[in-house]
Amino acid sequence: LIRKAARDFALVAWAMHMELRNGDRNALSKPLSLRGGATMALEVVAFRRDGFDGDIELAMEGLPKGVTASGLKIPAGQSRGMMLITAAADAPRGYANATFSGRGTIAGQPVTRRCHLASVAWPIPDSWGEIPSPRLMADVPVSVSGIDVAPLTITAKTPIIDATVGEKLTIPLVHKRTSDFSGDKIHMKAIGSPFERAAGFDLSVSADGSQAVLDLKALNVQPGEYRVSFLGGGVVKYAYQPEVAAVATVEAASKKRLEEIKLLEPDVKKAATDAQNAPPEKKEQMNKALVAMNARMKAATDALTATQQQLARAKEAAKPKDTADIIVCEPFTIRVKPVEKK
Repeated sequence: LIRKAARDFALVAWAMHMELRNGDRNALSKPLSLRGGATMALEVVAFRRDGFDGDIELAMEGLPKGVTASGLKIPAGQSRGMMLITAAADAPRGYANATFSGRGTIAGQPVTRRCHLASVAWPIPDSWGEIPSPRLMADVPVSVSGIDVAPLTITAKTPIIDATVGEKLTIPLVHKRTSDFSGDKIHMKAIGSPFERAAGFDLSVSADGSQAVLDLKALNVQPGEYRVSFLGGGVVKYAYQPEVAAVATVEAASKKRLEEIKLLEPDVKKAATDAQNAPPEKKEQMNKALVAMNARMKAATDALTATQQQLARAKEAAKPKDTADIIVCEPFTIRVKPVEKK
């Protein structure tokens, strides 16, 4: 095939996953369903055509209320970037089909290309030898639960951090934890070029804060503005909200049954006394009333027993379970300035 070169690019993204030690990738591949305070990562790949090697800026618009998106751009000559989507802690329940795109410059003209979202068929029986089966989705659905919160929210103490070329930069991080973890540390690594080459660090999930150190000299970071985040994985002791809600519902029903029994107790006692002391001509009538009252009491007691058994099952289902999760720091900006000449 001989034709005139037509520089261009195409984009595809999928939910970030991390492979567990047992090879199960299913546990950490997530749809764009956000909990309050959570940040989710999409891995984005660029297919460059006919020599196009420019920067590609990533953008996502049309998101639900309380949700923001930050693209970690695909640098010139590279093929991988990331899109981070964050739900505010108080983001209301919502859903939207977002617009996901990449922007570049070709022959001096700005161009925008749609980024397709790939959905992968899980689980994969043999994650080491089998190629996943993906499909491109027609839309980019993004939803917010509105009732659930992230197990751990990590933010930089300041959204913009100024630095100078060649310095060793210390970044204070703030933690907000709502769930227990298996273990007290998770391993984090930087994401966003060129910081992905930085050494990882252990973050204490029980602490209220931590520090990340980036050596700008070792990473050869040039003057400019960079969007950066940190990503890691951990095992969360998580209680699914529908089961927690079910406990509250059954507890209310059990309390109502108990109140009914307490209200019936004086009536049963009175019916027994009346049957015992009734004159002969009313004896049969009083005994029938007592039988009916005892039947009501038995029905109420059986109902209480059933709700108590249901409550025990609901509490067992609502117990926190070990769930593998990806923890992503909210993205922040590092502004690197050149060394001032003396």
